[in-house]
Order: sequence, then C-alpha cells, then structure tokens
Amino acid sequence: MGSEVVVTVTTPAEARLAAEVGADLLCVQGMEAGGHRAIFEDDPELPGGGPLYGLLAAIRLVQAEVDLPVIAAGGLVHGADVAAVLAAGAVAAQLGTAFMVCGEAGTQPVHRAEIAAGQRETALTRAYSGRPARGLVNRFLADNTDAPAAYPQLNNLTKPMRGAAGKAGDPERMSLWAGQTYAQARAVPAAELVRRLIDEAGASLARATARLG
Repeated sequence: MGSEVVVTVTTPAEARLAAEVGADLLCVQGMEAGGHRAIFEDDPELPGGGPLYGLLAAIRLVQAEVDLPVIAAGGLVHGADVAAVLAAGAVAAQLGTAFMVCGEAGTQPVHRAEIAAGQRETALTRAYSGRPARGLVNRFLADNTDAPAAYPQLNNLTKPMRGAAGKAGDPERMSLWAGQTYAQARAVPAAELVRRLIDEAGASLARATARLG
C-alpha cells in the first residue's frame, strides 16, 4: 500500500526544500502554534528561529511556491478556524492545544489548570529547550528571555527542573506549551470536541457560502 510522507514547514523556503526531497504533503505551521516551531534551522539572531508567518499568510505563500496538498496547523481551536483554513486551500486542519484539556490528554494537572484559566500571555522562548517554542509566560520564561540557541544541551539542563515543577504543581518553572488561542480550548471529551469542530466548521462554511451567494 505504501506510505505518504508529511513534512512540517514554517516558510516557503522550507516548503521548497521539502518538495525537492519528495514530500507528499506539507503541514504548514503558523507562528500561532503552541510548542516547538518546526523550523529546519534555528537562527539564533531571530526570536522565532526564522521568519514568522501567521497561518493564513503561510498557507498562501507556500501554495504559491509548491504544488502539494497542505495541512494547516497553528492556533486552531474552533470549527470556524478549521473552516477558515479549508477555505484558504488546506486539505485538512491539525489541532494540538485544543485537545490538551480533554480528559483523554496526558496534560499535567497544573498545565491543564493554567490553560483552563486563560489568564497568561503566550510568547516564543528558548528558555526550556534551546529551540524556539510557544508557551504561557511564567517566571522562568520571563527571567530567561536571552536563552541561547542550544538544543539539546539546554533541554537536558532544564529537564530535572521541569520534572520537579510538574510533581510540585509549580507553574512558574514548567514549560507550559500552548498556542496563542489556548484560552478558547474546551474541556470536553475528545470525541465530543471532534463532533463540535465538524458541526462548527460546516455551519461556518455554510454561512460564508450564503453571504457570497
């Protein structure tokens, strides 16, 4: 039956490289995404390790460069978000933070609680791993804004601290990865969330079609 290879990219240049080596599909990650950025190379002079493109802009620019199906990722938490990226030409949407407060997720309790509270800003940081990643701003992140591009050394260095913080329920020293729209995540079972996303996306697309018609 064979396999299909999906490569995650953040820029048109990365998309070209992925196409050249034979990728079947591209997962386009916008700067809104939580967790680590899927950059090919980490430029230490740039906060995000490379150019920062919002998801819709990234989809459009990537599609102008390569003729490959695109999966959209980054800051998607509602069916209307899914509808937006499908309308922009993506063949599918990939969600991460939206599922972190579902009961089935392995999210640590303190991390889950901070997402549910929705009170913190998000920022890109190298403080925990040495590679750019988006998470909730806490004391450790704020105190280490000049962390170097040093993966995996920094990741190994902070691992004991992160583990201890998780066990102690201390959100100020944990890596609280989350996308920009994390506050809109809904604490429902995963199957229910999928049903809601499908219904919301369908309704959003129907409204858009009616307006255009």
